[in-house]
Parts: sequence; C-alpha cells; structure tokens
Amino acid sequence: MDTFLSFRPLLAVFVSLVGAILIIASYKNPNLREMWSLSAGTLKFLIVLSMAPAVLAGGVIEFTLVTLLPGISI
Repeated sequence: MDTFLSFRPLLAVFVSLVGAILIIASYKNPNLREMWSLSAGTLKFLIVLSMAPAVLAGGVIEFTLVTLLPGISI
C-alpha cells in the first residue's frame, strides 16, 4: 500500500467550508445560493474524482497539518 502526500483532501474540505460561507453571504438571493451550492458540489466531486485512480490502485492519500505526538497527527 503506497501513501501519497497531497493537498487534495484538505482542498475537498475547504471547498465545503467556502461554499457554506458563500451560501450564507448570499441569503437574500435564492438563485445565487443555488449557484454556490451546485458549484461547490461539482468542484468537490471533481476533486474526489481526481483522487480515485490512486485510491483504486491501493494507495492512500493523506495530508498532515500538524503532528501532535509520534503517531498522532491532524
């Protein structure tokens, strides 16, 4: 099992965070809210899809922000 270091898992999380902020910021315009929702969903799908070949080949994709203790990381 190969382990790959990549920022894509973190990017997938941040897409949801940014999408939620944009949806909240455009609370008065339902069409704009829907656009942000669909855009964030599509972008997240494409990010996850880009990780699929490595995972299907038996690899593990990870991104470590900080190591708290040996063997414990975020």
